[in-house]
Amino acid sequence: ANTVADHSVRSTATAAETRRKLWPGVKNASELVISRARGAEVFTADGTRYLDLSSGIGVVNTGHCHPKVVAAVKAQAEAGIHLQMSTVVCDRLLELVERMQPHVPEGLDSFLFASTGAEGVENAIRLARQATGRDAIIAFQGGFHGRTGLTLAASTSSAGHRGVRAGPQPAGVHFAPYPYEFHGITEEFALDQLEQLLKQQVPAHEVAAVL
Repeated sequence: ANTVADHSVRSTATAAETRRKLWPGVKNASELVISRARGAEVFTADGTRYLDLSSGIGVVNTGHCHPKVVAAVKAQAEAGIHLQMSTVVCDRLLELVERMQPHVPEGLDSFLFASTGAEGVENAIRLARQATGRDAIIAFQGGFHGRTGLTLAASTSSAGHRGVRAGPQPAGVHFAPYPYEFHGITEEFALDQLEQLLKQQVPAHEVAAVL
């Protein structure tokens, strides 16, 4: 019979093989090799199950393979795989906008859909700069916002995210400590450092947004 030790050896070997073939900026927190997922659990090929405390990095808040989500994906795939919105108008996209409209603050009447969180943040920064006429962005130390140009420049959770020779990052991003008592950063200290940042590096009237 397969044992946990047997599976651990296979997972380690497969994970090592994967690392050799993938871009080094993409890392795995564990060496588990997962074949399928349901609800709050993920499963290896031999059926060993684990509780997924990452929730798919936070994007599967209804659980893996929720029947309603699967049905919606299947229905859209059968209707059309990629109805490119810069070419045609998709009726289901308009339907989604109409359903979202009542749930956003008054005055926000325009929507931009992106395929990744990084694209969303990148465009939010551009919108903030356009709306305010300012350029400076304040981000917090230890945060992660994405791997695109501006979002990578605003991310300091790991130097490894920059991959191989990422080069100089876009200018205009300034960092402040985030209050995190577990790491000894008190709210009072963080606010004091933010005040010092505004006094010494970037005046408040030049700040377009805070991430």
